[in-house]
Amino acid sequence: MDQYNLIMQEFGRPEYYRGIEPQVYRAEAMILPADRDAADVVLRRTVALFDDLKKRPAVRLSADAVAGKLADLQARTASTEVSDLSGRFAL
Repeated sequence: MDQYNLIMQEFGRPEYYRGIEPQVYRAEAMILPADRDAADVVLRRTVALFDDLKKRPAVRLSADAVAGKLADLQARTASTEVSDLSGRFAL
C-alpha cells in the first residue's frame, strides 16, 4: 500500500490521535483537525521538515529554490478540491 492510502486510513482513527497527543514529541506526526486528507498531511509534514532543515547549518540546500517549489505545491494543494482524488494523489 502506498503512503497516501496509509495516511488516509489514519483518518478513520481520530480517537487514537486524541489519545496519544500528550505523548507525541512533534505535532507534525499527528493527523490534525485541519487536515482534510492525506495530501494536506504530507504537505504539512514537508513544510515542517523544510523549516527544520533551514535551521541546521550543516544542511546545505538552496532554501530559495526549495521554498519556491514548496509554495507552488501549497498553491496547487489549496486549489485542488479534496473530492478530486486523482488530482490530490497526483500532487
